[in-house]
Amino acid sequence: MRIRNTAAMNVLGKLLLLFVSFVFSVLAAELLARVVFDPVDYLNPTLVAEKFLNHRIEGYTGGHDEWGFRNARRPETADIVCIGDSMTYGMTARARESWPAVLGEIRGGTVYNMGLGGYGPIQYLHLMKTLAVRLRPKTVIVGFYFGNDFFDVYNLVRFNENWSSYAELGGSKVEGGPFVLPRQSGKFLGELRDWLSKNSVFYAFVSQRSGFGFVREHEFAAMAAGKADNLISYRDDKHHVIFNLDPRFRFLDMRDPRIQAAMAITPHVMLDMQSVAEQEAMRLRQAPGTGRLS
Repeated sequence: MRIRNTAAMNVLGKLLLLFVSFVFSVLAAELLARVVFDPVDYLNPTLVAEKFLNHRIEGYTGGHDEWGFRNARRPETADIVCIGDSMTYGMTARARESWPAVLGEIRGGTVYNMGLGGYGPIQYLHLMKTLAVRLRPKTVIVGFYFGNDFFDVYNLVRFNENWSSYAELGGSKVEGGPFVLPRQSGKFLGELRDWLSKNSVFYAFVSQRSGFGFVREHEFAAMAAGKADNLISYRDDKHHVIFNLDPRFRFLDMRDPRIQAAMAITPHVMLDMQSVAEQEAMRLRQAPGTGRLS
């Protein structure tokens, strides 16, 4: 009996040692990943509701700064503030490759990135009035994007009572259902993966390697709802990219009365931005290639 107990204790001891070694290895890998890689390029931040913006990133989550934007820190002042949506945020690009960061490298001085996906001209105006002015910039650059900014104007004016006053401008009726872009369906082990994606740089790095691409391919196929012709896969030695050509992503239907209403309202929003800039002695500029402010 004593021999059996001793053998069992040896097995348990080895299992405990294996478990401790595994945990230590994972923690060491995570620490190394955070030293080598910028967490903001890998971790998913926490999105929270906001009554004027609809949503924002919670500060200090996913490697973001105090205000929830994609900067190493929130400075006391900035020479230039860049406001925009995912194009300004730098979606799918590393933080240092976003156009505000590149502008800072070229020009010098402090350039603050105040972009976030899902934002549009009304959010740009609100950010300019409430946060950008606190940095006392000489210049504010707005990255207006024709791809979906009119969607954002319409949705905010139509469904957020804080901006309903804009519905009376432009001579077009703001009525109808919301613009809803396709959302990804549930993921395999979704809750666990979501937690890891917010807390582990090592997991995010490993999951983006090509060896795990089959999981992402399956999920994209599910999101396409059987319309495989909408998906194009490109692969080479360094890249594996899946393009989704779903028509709901591609077209800005100028015949849609909701788009017409948003296009009539947007110039009024831009004029309000110009008024804020004049009051605060800031220059208001537009990022090249993103549409016209006037």
